Amino acid sequence: MKKDEELFRELCLQIPRIKNACENIKLSEDELKILLSFLRRFQNRKYKERIISQLRLYKKNYIASTLLDEFTSADIEDNSYRWNIAEALYTLNKPKYINEYNRIVCDKRYGKSRQMMVLLLGRIKSESSVPLLLSKMYEEDHDILPQVIYSIGKYKKAELDIEVDRFAQNFFEPEKMKKTKNFLKIMKTSDKDYEYIDIDGYIALIKKEVNNIRKRN
Repeated sequence: MKKDEELFRELCLQIPRIKNACENIKLSEDELKILLSFLRRFQNRKYKERIISQLRLYKKNYIASTLLDEFTSADIEDNSYRWNIAEALYTLNKPKYINEYNRIVCDKRYGKSRQMMVLLLGRIKSESSVPLLLSKMYEEDHDILPQVIYSIGKYKKAELDIEVDRFAQNFFEPEKMKKTKNFLKIMKTSDKDYEYIDIDGYIALIKKEVNNIRKRN
């Protein structure tokens, strides 16, 4: 198996402009397909992310499909890399793959890397995502809760706004809030993805998203 440095030199021979690309470059269809083939071959995320930064500019279904495969095949512990893939998928904005997006958001193994995928659900506003978003809100999936509430609000439907208000009344009840903060403190010490969480800031963000919805009513 070739090392990534060798692969990158090979890529630069096929697409010379990629070598010193500090900004986005215009690529042909053939060049895009070359990039996709190298994305699968690279192991180092530095090279993978360099390719993804270019691919995200081209709203092609086959690019979204490849990025979805890359998301699900990435190391389950590599949340930041998958988050970057999800951000690229948000930019591509391909409703065709709504079922795949829903399945990823449903799967808690993907942790915080689902955040941009949740925002994509709010951007697409498919009815198929509504039960999922409501379930994630009521189960208090803290990896994605602020994004879930934001995305529910994007539907701008009175019945969904009522659900958010009902959730918030319970969530911000003093005794319930005390338990939630204690839970997050435990997560902060036991889960590396929560190590740097600002608990008060996180709660404030949820309150902000709820209030943005309440202002409409």
